[in-house]
Amino acid sequence: MGFNLDALDGFEFEKLARDVTEKIVGVDLSCYTEGADGGVDASDYYYRSGKPVRVVMQAKHWSRYVPPSKWIEVVSRLCERLKKSNKMPSDKLVIVASAGITEDVQHKMIDVAESLGISQCIVVDRVKLDDFLQREEALPIIKRHFKLWTAGANILGLMLNRAIDIDTKVFLDHVDSHKGLYIQTSVFDKAIESLRRHSILLIVGDPGTGKSVLTQMIALQLIKANHKVVYSSCNDLNRIKNAIEIDCENTLFVLDDFLGQRCLDIDSSKMRGLVTLLRYISKMKNCYAVLNSRISILNEAKRIDDPFKRFIDSIRADIVVIDTKEMSILDKARIMLSNLAFEKVPVEYVDALKAPSSSLFSCQMKCIGLCEHNNFNPRIIEFCCRSEFWTNRDPLDFPSAIKAKLDHPNDVWQNEFEDRLGKAERILAYQLFSLGDANVAIDALRIAYEARMALEVQSDSSVNMFDRALKRLQDTIIKTVFIDNKPYVSMANPSVNDYCAWFLANNNLEASSMAKSLVYVDQLERIAGANQCAEVISVVRDAFVSNRLYGLPYADNISRLYELPGFKTISHCEGKLLDSDNQWIVDFIYNALESSDQEAWNLASTYLFGKFYKWSILDASQISELVNSEQLLRHLVAGTSCYTAPALVDALMDCIDMGLVDNPDVLQQVLIARSKEWLYFYAEDDFDDWFKFDYMSDIHERVAPCEDWEEWDQLVREDAEKQLRSIFDESHLKELLDDHLGAEVSGWLESQDYSNELEDAIDGFIGDLIIPDQDSAFESLRDPLRLSDKSVEITIVEKLFNEYRTE
Repeated sequence: MGFNLDALDGFEFEKLARDVTEKIVGVDLSCYTEGADGGVDASDYYYRSGKPVRVVMQAKHWSRYVPPSKWIEVVSRLCERLKKSNKMPSDKLVIVASAGITEDVQHKMIDVAESLGISQCIVVDRVKLDDFLQREEALPIIKRHFKLWTAGANILGLMLNRAIDIDTKVFLDHVDSHKGLYIQTSVFDKAIESLRRHSILLIVGDPGTGKSVLTQMIALQLIKANHKVVYSSCNDLNRIKNAIEIDCENTLFVLDDFLGQRCLDIDSSKMRGLVTLLRYISKMKNCYAVLNSRISILNEAKRIDDPFKRFIDSIRADIVVIDTKEMSILDKARIMLSNLAFEKVPVEYVDALKAPSSSLFSCQMKCIGLCEHNNFNPRIIEFCCRSEFWTNRDPLDFPSAIKAKLDHPNDVWQNEFEDRLGKAERILAYQLFSLGDANVAIDALRIAYEARMALEVQSDSSVNMFDRALKRLQDTIIKTVFIDNKPYVSMANPSVNDYCAWFLANNNLEASSMAKSLVYVDQLERIAGANQCAEVISVVRDAFVSNRLYGLPYADNISRLYELPGFKTISHCEGKLLDSDNQWIVDFIYNALESSDQEAWNLASTYLFGKFYKWSILDASQISELVNSEQLLRHLVAGTSCYTAPALVDALMDCIDMGLVDNPDVLQQVLIARSKEWLYFYAEDDFDDWFKFDYMSDIHERVAPCEDWEEWDQLVREDAEKQLRSIFDESHLKELLDDHLGAEVSGWLESQDYSNELEDAIDGFIGDLIIPDQDSAFESLRDPLRLSDKSVEITIVEKLFNEYRTE
């Protein structure tokens, strides 16, 4: 049997090459990333300080024809890189290739390697790989590499021979036609491991997370293990019962959407029949049952039938929950790549995904940002890879178009809300949204829900609508946690909040009803943030003008008079407010600044100066008046951070230039006192950048390793302080303040002020400095490729995208 190496991506082939090499040389190996690795894809798993590695493996996943001269060049360059990076193996260099290499070329490769200092070179090409993988000793490797055999041309015939009815054949035909999409992720490995221990596996997850795909992959795995397949969808149990024979064995029973596809479509009697059937299957020899369902439907079934609930609870250890938030970046990227390749997305669109991010804080490929998105969902990625999505779209716009879908995954949740939830349940979800993203006490949610339902004329007050709705939403829309033995709830997925925000932005009636029934101050900001229709604006205006805002409690019962909801509510509504609203807004700001609460001052300043653009409130005559109240001015300046200070200083200087300041000397004194504090933070930020990017880059040239950790810490701290004092002086601090606050303010400070702040900043920085341990400090010299897990993943992802091809 020939193995389809072309079906593997670069990451999968590298892992296969490592596993095969371990069997050949008898040494455990660890894979590394490509880049400044000196040509090492894998080497000794156990690092031995001061000793050379014994084995180095290099994988070349080239399915196309490669001329002999290219292979010789590969070996020559590889040996040069190994020498340069001090990675020459003491025992063996193993080159594993997915292409066929003639015997003569292999001999030349070995001769070149050994002439350049390699003790022994082993070349494993496609023919040798195929031969090795068919040996009995390779069976554990085959089991670990799902796609080695599932992509084979004869798999469909093998599957159909083991199907017992037309529905199963249709299912397996779909599996075969989509096998190019299948990626062996950690979730798949977990599912297979669970089936090895027990015969019943339940796969649950939100819409679009890959439940059906995982079920199909498991079917392929068991077909290879000589199992027949019996398929049933949407709780058609008769097909399963009719397929069970006396002494039936080696059979996989697949129950797809076993409780219903879109909602619970099975009554208690059928559920109990299902439990009986599953228990019977569990006693059959080498038989397995794989079921899948949406979490919401499963929870509803558990709620209405206790025997079913007890059975599900009894197999809890064998329930695989697919949660995209727990997926690794690498798994997500490989899912994306498999969809791109399956739909044959042109290279120019993938090139756009490989382009560096436009963010000021990251130069990673755009595809990595998409994989890190909170709403990453395989169904959305699948949709975005279809030709109807990218055809006639500029390739350069492809990444932003995908991001827009992830930003607003309304299609998934709109179906859930509109087709499966009743009005009472939808209202409960919207009320939970109005209370914020954090965990909310169930009692607080109940109060908010009942206030909103009081507006519903036809609501049934004779039943406990809240408990019923809560149970209906459990785990699919919301999740419950216990904090100090008290129940709290939150949205089960961040994208549910996105959907709620989108829905409320486009539904003035519901947003208005929520605003009119609000009972917590938290709700005011959330509702106004989603919808600024006239009715919502009216409720906001009334809450401030009537002082009702001050009487509204917080959902967590902690009083925070000037907490964010007030200022954030105003910010949300700015585009719809009138100049006549200035007075009550200014009153709110004045009240905050007149209080003795430092946090209130911080929020007032952040509201006024935390954005690059601020509406007409800054031009209001009432705002300019506060600079003539020394108390308000001091509180405003005290509440301004070093980051928003430039905007404050600009505004105050404008007031002076326009003659609005009665006593400029007072304003100057206030700014001088606060500027010294801001300067301290500017200096520390500057020191921090220097330490991270300059000092640590060549620390090995100045500080030698120490046996004692405390000695190391002291040496680095003393050396860093010495370097700081030699590089930074008073003139540097003056330039810093000039850059941030302007020449006029920097000129107000005396030379002694800069000298004092420099001393304080250096003392504070050195005292608070966290010294890295020696291993991390010298790691770049010993092994430049031992990166953090995330860094390694990102490097592998970039490598896989660079290898993308559509053929």
